[in-house]
Amino acid sequence: MKIMPPNFRAGHYQVQALLLAFLIVIGFAAQSHAEPLSLDNSSRMSLLGIARYCITEEGQPLASVQEWKSWTPVKEAVIPLEEGKALWIRLEFEQGARAGKYYLTTSAPWAASVIFYNSADNGRPLLSGTGAFVDHRYSRPTLEFELKPGEGTTIHVRLASYRRVPAEFVLYSESGFLQNQTRQFMLLGLFGGIIFMLLILHGLMYGGLRDPLLRRYLLWMISVAVYFVFRTRLSLLILPASLAGYSQWMHTVSVCLAAIGAIRFGRFYLSLAGADYRTDLAARIIQYGATVPIFVLPVQPNLAHEMAALAGLFMGPPMFIIALLGLKKRIRDSQLFLIAWSLPIVAAIVENISFIIEQMENRILLPLAFVAEFLLFSLVIRRKIQESDAKKISDELTLSRVSQELSYARKIQRDLMPSSQHILENARVDVLYEPRQEVGGDYCDVVYPAPDYVGLFVADVTGHGMTAALDAALVRLALRSVYKERFSAAATLAAMNTFLYAHLHFRFVSAIYCVLNLRTGMGAVAGAGHPPGLQIRREQDPLILESSGTLLGVLKDWEGKDTAISLEQGDRLFLYTDGLLQSEDRMLPHTQEDELHFARERKLFSNAPPGLKELLDRSREVRGGPATDDVAIIQLQYSGGRESI
Repeated sequence: MKIMPPNFRAGHYQVQALLLAFLIVIGFAAQSHAEPLSLDNSSRMSLLGIARYCITEEGQPLASVQEWKSWTPVKEAVIPLEEGKALWIRLEFEQGARAGKYYLTTSAPWAASVIFYNSADNGRPLLSGTGAFVDHRYSRPTLEFELKPGEGTTIHVRLASYRRVPAEFVLYSESGFLQNQTRQFMLLGLFGGIIFMLLILHGLMYGGLRDPLLRRYLLWMISVAVYFVFRTRLSLLILPASLAGYSQWMHTVSVCLAAIGAIRFGRFYLSLAGADYRTDLAARIIQYGATVPIFVLPVQPNLAHEMAALAGLFMGPPMFIIALLGLKKRIRDSQLFLIAWSLPIVAAIVENISFIIEQMENRILLPLAFVAEFLLFSLVIRRKIQESDAKKISDELTLSRVSQELSYARKIQRDLMPSSQHILENARVDVLYEPRQEVGGDYCDVVYPAPDYVGLFVADVTGHGMTAALDAALVRLALRSVYKERFSAAATLAAMNTFLYAHLHFRFVSAIYCVLNLRTGMGAVAGAGHPPGLQIRREQDPLILESSGTLLGVLKDWEGKDTAISLEQGDRLFLYTDGLLQSEDRMLPHTQEDELHFARERKLFSNAPPGLKELLDRSREVRGGPATDDVAIIQLQYSGGRESI
């Protein structure tokens, strides 16, 4: 082995050290000062890897930054930024043989503050803004500059934002910039045009149909359209300069409203309220949670914007899961909802991945996904509306048939009622029946137990409508089967109770019955839980004919007593149902209700008009409004016997 002398080895190590130091200096110089980028009027050029950046304190002036030695190549499209810091980007250009006009712009529009400094203009700031940029010709920060052949320039860009800064810049030639702007506005115009046509079409449909699902669909589309106006920063071209500074606030609100509108539509579309209460409650919580950034906005705008971005990104998957649950429970249209709802979710994921990788300008996928989603939902909504219209037609036909059947039932019930006037020896009987609906549960009748006798009967069956009318027919059958040769009102009601107890199930009847000898004017009255009868004598207070029996059909054995009556010439006898005096204040305590009923009774029958129609009209004034129940009245005017004094 050959041994090197010590002085040779020492010299070798010195050469290695000098070489290493030289490489470090060269590397540092290459890192700090890159060669200017030669421009040749290329239509588009991404400046990733070409631009250099440094991070300074927020108040650092341009002069201090120009002397900065440590500039790092921009390799990431988004650079994290701490609070109180600013990102500076340095770009050096040198024009080729031909003059050129260029547009330097960020790929993403969401930087909070951007200032351009061009050395060709002695470092004067050319464009600045806080959320909304002063130059309203562009929807994102853009610097326009020209270079003569062989001319060079250095551009410094100061950016500030919340937590992260878009660091990728793109340089366009004049033709490339115009092509990009044209393509962008054409795609946004296509999106806006489709949304506008859908809004007009469905707006006209809603004007005629007033469908609640269609209303939620329209509100959702409007909220999405407003969201995209602020997402693409078209708002900067629309809003006046005095309001442009609030663009970021409006963007936050629009994100929340779009999320709320989407969930509200999805809940109604899947009919969650009627299908699954717990799932609907979960969807409601998500919907109300989307409003939180709006309340945070006045206190912490940057935090609210981050929360709104998360809301817009993470509100979709929960509704997707809810739709999966609906599919499992076989809720109708859940499968189509899953397909349509997944389109914006996939588009948002692809856009965010493209943000991370390289192409931050590729922001047209989400609006296209929303258009496809709206078109899919419009097809389903059209089918739902057609089904709704068919159901409405079916319901109208059913209603017409029911109305016709009720009309027949009313006619039958009218035929079962006695005629409105009966002229008898020594008496005249008037009958009035006014059901609240087509048919009712009140019933009245005039029967003749024996020669020279008349029976007056009034009953009120529980309930209203068809069921009560059928029960009233049972009451008529019961009366007609037992009244013959019975001169005791109480005995007649007891016999009726035996029949009704066997045929009325969990229902009951209040009734009052009067048997009167037309020659003598003597008779008996008995009641079964019914308002008492009244005997009216000229220039005297009404005489109340008390009745104390229980309701018919409740107990197997009915017990009641007759109350004797004696009519004189000119006396009037009234039997009626409680609908004559009853009003909406039925929730009064029982004692107060009785007092009110008695007061109304005295007011109505004191100086009562001769006709029942007039009496019914007067009862409206006494009640203070229209009748709230069926009304049945029988009046007997007695003309036999001696004249009353």
